[in-house]
Amino acid sequence: MSKLPKRILRIIVGIVCFYAFAGFVIIPAALHYGVTRLAPSFLTEPLALGGVTFNPLTLRLRIEALAIGQDFNNPSVGFDVLEVQASWDSLSQKSVIIEEVSLNGLLADIALLENGQVNLAALLKSNKEAPKASAAESSNATESTIKLALNQFSLNDGTIRFSDAMNTAPDEPFSTRLDDLNISAEHLAWPFNETQPQPSIKLSTLMDNTTRISAQADIRPIPGNGIPAIALKGSIENFLLPTVQPYISPYLFANLHDGELSTTFTVNWQEDTGVEFVGDTTVSNLNILDSRSNQAIVGWEQLSLEQTSFDQQSNALDLKTVILQKPFADLEISQERKVNLAELVKPQPQSTAEIAKTEEDAEPSTPFHLMQARFSITEGRLLFSDQSFKPGFEAPINNLQGQILNLDTRSSVHTDIELTGEVDRYSPVDITASLIPSAPLNNTEVKLAFSNVELTTLTPYSSYFAGYTLKKGRMDLNLDYLINDQQLNAQNRIILKHLMLGEKVESEHAVDLPLKLAIALLTNSEGVIDVDLPVTGDLNDPKFEIGPVIRMAIVNFLTNIITAPFNFLASLVSGNPDEMSSVAFQPGEFALSKAKLSSLASLTKALHDRPQLELDIQSYFNEALDTPVLARKKLNEAIQGEYILQLKAAGSYNDGKNIPKIPDDTLNTILNQLIVKMKLSDQIKSSASITKKKEQLSNAWPVAFIDLRRLAIERAKAIKDALIETGLAANRIYILNVTEEPAEPNPSEQNSGNTTVVAKLNLTAG
Repeated sequence: MSKLPKRILRIIVGIVCFYAFAGFVIIPAALHYGVTRLAPSFLTEPLALGGVTFNPLTLRLRIEALAIGQDFNNPSVGFDVLEVQASWDSLSQKSVIIEEVSLNGLLADIALLENGQVNLAALLKSNKEAPKASAAESSNATESTIKLALNQFSLNDGTIRFSDAMNTAPDEPFSTRLDDLNISAEHLAWPFNETQPQPSIKLSTLMDNTTRISAQADIRPIPGNGIPAIALKGSIENFLLPTVQPYISPYLFANLHDGELSTTFTVNWQEDTGVEFVGDTTVSNLNILDSRSNQAIVGWEQLSLEQTSFDQQSNALDLKTVILQKPFADLEISQERKVNLAELVKPQPQSTAEIAKTEEDAEPSTPFHLMQARFSITEGRLLFSDQSFKPGFEAPINNLQGQILNLDTRSSVHTDIELTGEVDRYSPVDITASLIPSAPLNNTEVKLAFSNVELTTLTPYSSYFAGYTLKKGRMDLNLDYLINDQQLNAQNRIILKHLMLGEKVESEHAVDLPLKLAIALLTNSEGVIDVDLPVTGDLNDPKFEIGPVIRMAIVNFLTNIITAPFNFLASLVSGNPDEMSSVAFQPGEFALSKAKLSSLASLTKALHDRPQLELDIQSYFNEALDTPVLARKKLNEAIQGEYILQLKAAGSYNDGKNIPKIPDDTLNTILNQLIVKMKLSDQIKSSASITKKKEQLSNAWPVAFIDLRRLAIERAKAIKDALIETGLAANRIYILNVTEEPAEPNPSEQNSGNTTVVAKLNLTAG
């Protein structure tokens, strides 16, 4: 071999060795030294770097354990390993080609501050003296844009902590944590080239240890268009809705107490057509509280949106199937006549200039198009209350269920609505409707049927408009509203059963008419009032308001209600109204005197002339008056029982017939036994007289509440039996629940000094 080739070979080997030495040793050391040495010049916080390796043969760079922050164990930014694999093809293709970038163990603490700055920006020192690029330089830089290509990127097991204090309440920043963050991408390039392989990006992460998020985006070229289309598929599992509470607090008095969201979706985007969305979404266990009262106001067990789609180009939202399970809402009208749900919105200050700019910037858009094939509700619950007047009204609607079919805001096809429910769990409600959403005033029919509604729930309205509470009764209400060519023709049929007024209340809006007398005239032999209230009107007339018209119809009906006095009945039979309206009983007794039987006979005669009236018996007991008498009776029964046992033991008991008088010595023995049984030996001396013993035993003898209640019931039964025996039908007599009230002296016996327990008799309309 000649000297020249050997020399060339030695040069080549030397170059290779130098290149290898520089790549394996010098470059990693220089990078490590340069980064750690120059970092304080560019960073506001310390930087720690574990190790740097570089393979000059494969062009693979590896950086280990980088951390920036005051605490290297919990840095603001850092990672475990960063590997970059460059490509030798960069030389031949005159572009930067990276075969692979792998980032493991990323940790980033990102915060959006109140001033709109990102905290990571504060890690870099400002360089105010940096020269600005001239226009020519900027133009040349644009024309000579370097082509970049990244064939494969992966981020593994990353963690990102994010907080937002800019878009939330000042004292309630949003914060979240993304763990197990994995991102992979391939075929990334800039500028985008239609001939290159289709880029794809995949992401998966665990949010706050509960929410699993995954997504895949495919970027595809559009022929003749430099901007590519994006197709995104993703899913979110078990997203906790209270997480976004900080974004809601500045705008609503609402607290997302509970709720989870899960969704799978597909999103397509193109520059010319905009966004197209298709997905299925479920929101479970939603519970929203009013943050001012901490009371639940709206929520549901589950809301399912199936096959939901949105097309931005046509501005159309298609809700194929919506299933709402066990929803609840608390709808309240306040004393200021404001609806609580509307009042959840917090006032937002906006200047006149901002409003003008918003209106100026607003562009006319395609009218919104809403479509919905089926919306179903199951087991719903609505609590409606009206506090706009005293004492207020409240009515729960339970077991609300039904469906809405064929809703389309641009179609002339009728939308059908069918809903059922229960007021107070016992009164069925049926609602059906048929209308054209795009022209509801042209052809609409709405039917509402309420059955067996307890009128006592309407007491606040009767108090307000009629001046009386409603003590008893049920109502059937059938409303049939037909709208044709903006002309309203409505039928309101009201059927009242066993209506009974309660106490009179003060109301400046109440009518002053003989309502009870009108009810007596309207009530048929079956105790039913059947009233039709037609309403017609021109919906084009700005003075026509359906609410006041219906309210006036109801007021006109309620003006037929007033108390029917016993004086009127007494005048029919020349009776005593006081004696006909009450029955006085001696303490501890339920027997009726001859005088009371005579008064009840007069009452029966009067009621025969008024078959639409019924009678309620309100019986009472008086603990102070009735207890001593009941105790003496119970003591005597105990003594008699003990004596009968002795007779049976002696064989002289004859089935309760001709029981002899108890001898004094036997009576004294029985009393002593009862004293011992009741553990009263310390209080009652054995040497005391029989009379004294009986008196002291009677005072100590227990009388249970049930005994007093039974006595009041027997009094009511005695009155009812007497009325039935004098000819009053039993089905016209009601025994009300007995209760305790202080006994009032009977007016007819006040002068005699006798104190009695008085049962009240009340007239009601059948």
